[in-house]
Amino acid sequence: MHAKLKDIVLAHSFDTVIFNPPYRKLKSGRINPHPEKAIARHEIKGSLKIFLQAAQYLLKPGGRVFTIYPAQRLVELIYLFHQSGIEPKKMKLVLF
Repeated sequence: MHAKLKDIVLAHSFDTVIFNPPYRKLKSGRINPHPEKAIARHEIKGSLKIFLQAAQYLLKPGGRVFTIYPAQRLVELIYLFHQSGIEPKKMKLVLF
């Protein structure tokens, strides 16, 4: 777990965690030349696994996680949820 998070927030402090992690793995596609956009789109400073580890640290028992993630990485998302000790109970697919 990232040391800074533990320095700021007590473990198991939240009923709900919401996050929107970068959708693309680091070595996939073109990296945007603008650093802020690159970090937002690619796993440069945080992977899905790190986001889920942080969620597990922050959540109270029985807490809820909400995230937005692309369907092409759904299998990985569910696997990493399980690996983090968070079991997905509901899922809503959004088509556009």
